[in-house]
Amino acid sequence: MHRCIRLTTVTTIAALCCLCVACGTQERRTGLAELAPLPIHAGTSLWIDTDPVSRPNQTADIDDVLAVRMILASGIRIEGISTTHGNGSAEETWQSAVTEFETMPLHRGQPAAGCVNPAVAGLATVLHATAVTILALGPLTNIAQLLACHPRLGSRIVRIVAVAGRHPGERFRLGGGSTGIELRDLNYETDRAAFRAVLTSGVPVDLVPFAAGNRVRLTYDDLDGMPERLRDRAWSWALILWFAGGGGTLPAFDQTAAGLLLWPGLYGFEPVIAEAGQDLILRPDRGTGRATLRRCLPRDAPQLKQRIRRLQS
Repeated sequence: MHRCIRLTTVTTIAALCCLCVACGTQERRTGLAELAPLPIHAGTSLWIDTDPVSRPNQTADIDDVLAVRMILASGIRIEGISTTHGNGSAEETWQSAVTEFETMPLHRGQPAAGCVNPAVAGLATVLHATAVTILALGPLTNIAQLLACHPRLGSRIVRIVAVAGRHPGERFRLGGGSTGIELRDLNYETDRAAFRAVLTSGVPVDLVPFAAGNRVRLTYDDLDGMPERLRDRAWSWALILWFAGGGGTLPAFDQTAAGLLLWPGLYGFEPVIAEAGQDLILRPDRGTGRATLRRCLPRDAPQLKQRIRRLQS
């Protein structure tokens, strides 16, 4: 997913210069009628691919951890969690996953390993046994490698929910308008080639873009029920985003993507065509209705926020 500011200490907030944000949505080859929002709790298995960073005093984005905690609290069956680079290095995200999700089946992402990447191997094993939906909260490196190494397994992926994309001409500014620090589409920019491979693979993809998470803002009170260490990390991140126009709120980028799986009725779905160049531009698909990509935006942001708040507590 994401957005991200990479600073070494909170005291260097004034040096903000590497904020990042990512979001996304997509669809299938088979037609819109078959792409009705999928209630994953109705028996579909789930795989999560994520780039969490949660070390104490770390100022990188915390929303991957919060999103995965939402899914865990919902009781949905998770077949596995794989890590990828993005908010941090492959080593940093792996160590955070071990700390935060130690009771889950974890698979370490090693992008340079290609087809012997443990994350790819783990996902391939599961796909041989069952069809899965993939919640992709970071760059799509692992998923692109899976499709390259095991192309036949693409048909076993029900859909991918990814965090990336923007409207034509959209600038990633939390406060809107033309002022404030501009954020990056970090998931996409970290591995553009992986996104291009997945978006052209024919696998259905629901893209949850920047605009989706920017509609759902968590306040300090909304974070109150979290474990203290996560609440403090989340609030530190919110304070950093203040200088980017956040106004003391925490945009729920990855949580909004997780919410799409839990409460699809709160979202609107629009078929899109993706232009994967320097930026990932999502344009409405006015064609045949057989697109594989959709843009997903919350239709009821206040209700979605309340549900996210309950599951994060």
